[in-house]
Amino acid sequence: AGAPVGYLLYHFGYWADHAARTLVVADLYVREAARGQGIGTALMTEATRILRQRGGKLILWTVWNRNPAAMAFYQRLGAWTASEELLMLWPDKAWPTA
Repeated sequence: AGAPVGYLLYHFGYWADHAARTLVVADLYVREAARGQGIGTALMTEATRILRQRGGKLILWTVWNRNPAAMAFYQRLGAWTASEELLMLWPDKAWPTA
């Protein structure tokens, strides 16, 4: 009916270890009723096209380890987890006072 069934939010960055421009996926979502129809793959493929145009070589994102369906989807794309990297969180309540 012309309504969006998914989205991919991203921003650009740079990954020093690869000396490469990167695209960081902030969020990927496909409505449950539309899953399994290739929409997530199409969104990720479009991200590769966008990054290629900018000369980039690496797409990064996080996935919750309690979301095995998402992990399996990304692995089918050919992605893998980087166990040597850890996500660090620094919430505002832990920031130094001004």
